[in-house]
Amino acid sequence: MKQRLTNYLKKFGCFHSWVAIFLLYAGVIYYLALRPIEVGHPMQRLVEFDKIIHAGEFALFFLIGKRVTHYTKITKAREYIALILVSLAFGGIMELSQMFVSYRSASVIDWLADFGGVILGYTITKASSVLEKPSKKSS
Repeated sequence: MKQRLTNYLKKFGCFHSWVAIFLLYAGVIYYLALRPIEVGHPMQRLVEFDKIIHAGEFALFFLIGKRVTHYTKITKAREYIALILVSLAFGGIMELSQMFVSYRSASVIDWLADFGGVILGYTITKASSVLEKPSKKSS
């Protein structure tokens, strides 16, 4: 009985923990995208790195999403397609939302930087899966 409960909690904990992390991270990114930045605020110094920050945010978004889809039963190809589409849709929603806030501006260039981050996340997951596979040594 105790072993079954432990196994259930392990399965429950991993998937649901990653979903919670994914949703929390998405919420934080969305909040930061719509938050006003006051003159003189330390975040204002990062404006020159805006596109790099966008790419980094979405690379991490993709990587966390990959952990969530790891527990699903869909094929790898569909997993990647779903992650790319969800990431791009989320980036688009954030940019569209900024159109309705007077102190922020929407930008296609920002959305393209998000897409660059998605590509970076995809590349990292593909590279790490290649590195994890044991090499076949010929005897």
